[in-house]
Amino acid sequence: MIGRKLVRMFGVPLLSSSGKIRNSRRSNGNMLILSLVVIGFIGLIIGTFGLNFVSLLAGNHEQKTAIEAAALAAADALSTVVVEDPELGFVSLADGPPTGTATRAEDNYYLPVSSINSLIGRTRLDLIIADQLQDDFIKGLVLADYDKVMRAKNTLVAELNKCCSSGGTGLDAAGKTINIYDTAVNAYKSNAVRIVGPKSAMEAGSLKLKLGTIVGVPSNCRAPFPDKFASAPADSFQDGFYKASLNVPLQQKDFVFAASADHSTLIDASKFQTSVDGLPYMIPSAVFCEANHDLVRNSGEKNTVKSSACAIAGASNQEIPHSGFLCFNFSAGKINKYTSPKSLLWSTEVGHSPADLLQTAVGGDYPPSTLQDTQVDGSSTHPLMEHLLKRGLYDWMKRGGSRMNVQSFLDMLQNPFPGGVSNSTPQIARYDVDQSGNINATAVETGSRYFLPVSNNQIFARTEFAVKDDTGKFYDLFIRDYVYKGGRASSQGGLHAGETLLVNDFMGPPAKPDEPKGTYNKSLDQDPTLAASFPTAPGGNRDTYLKPGVAVEFKLRLR
Repeated sequence: MIGRKLVRMFGVPLLSSSGKIRNSRRSNGNMLILSLVVIGFIGLIIGTFGLNFVSLLAGNHEQKTAIEAAALAAADALSTVVVEDPELGFVSLADGPPTGTATRAEDNYYLPVSSINSLIGRTRLDLIIADQLQDDFIKGLVLADYDKVMRAKNTLVAELNKCCSSGGTGLDAAGKTINIYDTAVNAYKSNAVRIVGPKSAMEAGSLKLKLGTIVGVPSNCRAPFPDKFASAPADSFQDGFYKASLNVPLQQKDFVFAASADHSTLIDASKFQTSVDGLPYMIPSAVFCEANHDLVRNSGEKNTVKSSACAIAGASNQEIPHSGFLCFNFSAGKINKYTSPKSLLWSTEVGHSPADLLQTAVGGDYPPSTLQDTQVDGSSTHPLMEHLLKRGLYDWMKRGGSRMNVQSFLDMLQNPFPGGVSNSTPQIARYDVDQSGNINATAVETGSRYFLPVSNNQIFARTEFAVKDDTGKFYDLFIRDYVYKGGRASSQGGLHAGETLLVNDFMGPPAKPDEPKGTYNKSLDQDPTLAASFPTAPGGNRDTYLKPGVAVEFKLRLR
């Protein structure tokens, strides 16, 4: 009785006096073990799948990071490729300061690099200005330069395409060999981080590069300013810049700009195009990069992931070069009848006089080298001074680049010569273009000992009795153009490759009591013992890139 009650107390079997109780316990234990085995097996499957899935995701991320690094590296390299045009000098996708050792001119100083966008934008702006001036001669000079710019563009495009092919190389401004393909491959490999577990690597030889463009993004070339001078629909511009890969024609000439950014930048690869329908030409500045990435698991199973990325080349130069001075030298004081630059430059009295001399310095600068008769723009050795005056104005105008404010330029021509110096005092009216594109005008006193040299392969011209003032006095006119020709070739820009002359003192050297009077040459308005000179040592970075130099001088000397 007692035993049975204990067995059934609270409905729970407390004593195993029966075989049925023992069998129940054994059955429950087997079910627990089976459940644990099943759960463990399922967990193993899920864990294995999860590890493989995470590894695959990690591999995909690894490959995406690597392909983006390759595209950016290729775009960086693309922006450094430089070609040399015989007349325009060094050309690239990006503007660059005169620091490249491979750009050294014959005077031992380095030359700047011009971006193709800057050259195209400058030429279009100059054509707008020529149209505003309604001057066919200046327009003809611009159109001649347009052909030179197109030649340089074709040379650069061919070089960029060559450099992006496997084994193709180019040079940067320092003379360093640029291999864009190898640069991209190395960047890919150095950014492919190893994942724990599967083996990961780029499939050998799978990386491919394509050059092209992106339509509709802004270029780095400033739009004409003010807007009323744009000579194009408003949708040709974005944020104050020309749109890339869009033709902005003017006077039956095509103007297309390369896509660019301040720095090499990743862009949506789906927008990449190798060609644009209806576009007369295209400048490739975007790089499309694709490659296969192998993921090999420990089991030997291989997964191949194909990814791509696209980047546009950076083309920003934070330093804006100085335009150089356009100088009107009134060596005996201002002349009342000529009150503004335009009144002198477009004067029929002055312009219709033929040049008595049209010469250039050969074998170096004059002095000490010699002067020799020359021709300009296919003319005779005695062209009209009108053409030489306008040529000088245009040569300086080009130095302002695509940033020049058109209204400021037109106002400069019309406005009176700057004041601040007594009219009767020998003085120079100086004009330069500031970083915003506005033209500054200043007047400085000059001295009787202020003489400028003639630059090798550049322009020196003179005509006697060019001007008669209101009192009956006559003046001779002299022109010294330091920026007429560019390029390093001895037959082109010569010793200084068409760069400006740095002048620190417009008064000339100070007189000394015991100094001889010099050897003044009246016909050339030159005293060789007192002339300013170009620096020739120690070479290196060219000061006039950022410091003011003389680009063009028009000098009126009282007879």
